[in-house]
This record gives sequence, structure tokens and C-alpha cells, in this order.
Amino acid sequence: VCSSDLYGCEIGTLGAAALTQTGAYQNVIMEAYGELSGFQIINKAGYPAVTVADGKWRMNIHNNYFHMTQGTACNIIQALGSGMSYGTIANNRFETWVGGNITSAITCTGATAVNINNNWINNYSGTMDVGITVGSGAQAMIVDNIVSDCGGAGTVTVGIDVGTGTMSSVVGNRCVVLSG
Repeated sequence: VCSSDLYGCEIGTLGAAALTQTGAYQNVIMEAYGELSGFQIINKAGYPAVTVADGKWRMNIHNNYFHMTQGTACNIIQALGSGMSYGTIANNRFETWVGGNITSAITCTGATAVNINNNWINNYSGTMDVGITVGSGAQAMIVDNIVSDCGGAGTVTVGIDVGTGTMSSVVGNRCVVLSG
């Protein structure tokens, strides 16, 4: 029996190794063809936990546990421009620890053929503008994710925002949020 039976995500041990961001910088900066798997990742309030720069393609970010420390607005996974094209963000668990504001748990601004699936995003306290954001011009498969405001304990305004001009498919997601 794995944790997917309980949570809907194929996440392994949640305490195997922790990456804790303590300074005013991004915690993990991904390179092309990189993989990030099996970590607890704790961001510093106001800074992304994972950053993917424009032009960094074919990455796999999966099976991680993100402790979302809020504060000032930020994205937890932030893929800029074409970053994350032909990559995957899957089977991750996102949970808030400290109230404040988060812009988005997952943001891809212009990725091509990115697969975002089976992530569990819970905002227990504070506010989150959008659970998953795929910006204008992006192409994504957004499948079987859960975005929740935990019954009103926190606030998530929009579950999934694919923006105008995207070529994205949004299938089988479950969202319990303020606006839908």
C-alpha cells in the first residue's frame, strides 16, 4: 500500500530529505533535462521553491512534498517563458505552513507540451490566487489534479487558470475554491 491510496498522489516518504530555503534566493534552480524527486522542499516566504528559467526544457519534477511558506506573493514552482516545455510536473503534494499570500502553486507562463498531473494542492491558511496557472500561449495537459481551500480554512480564489490563447486541455481535475 502506498500513499497514493490515501491522497491520490504517488508520493513516497514525505521526510526522506528536506531542502530548506533560508536566504533571499530561489531554493532550487532547474537546468534542462533535470529531475527533482523525493524531497521535502520548504521555501522562504516570498520566494519560489523551484525556478525554471526560459529555454530550460524537458525536466521532470515529481514525487516531492512542498511546504508552502507564504508571506508576500510568490509562486512555488515558477517556470518562466518556455521553461518546462516537454516536461512534467506530477505527483507532488503542496501544503501551506504559514498564512499570507501565494500567487500560484504551479506557474508555467509559456511552456509547450508540459504535462501537469496528479498534484495535490491544499491551502490550509492564508490566500492563494490560483492553484495552477498556465499563461497565454502555453500548451499543457492539466489532468487529475486536486486544488482545495480545505473547507474554507484558507482561500483559493481560482483552481486552474489557463489564460487566453492557450492550447491546453484541462481534464478530470477537482477544485474546491472560492471562484471555481
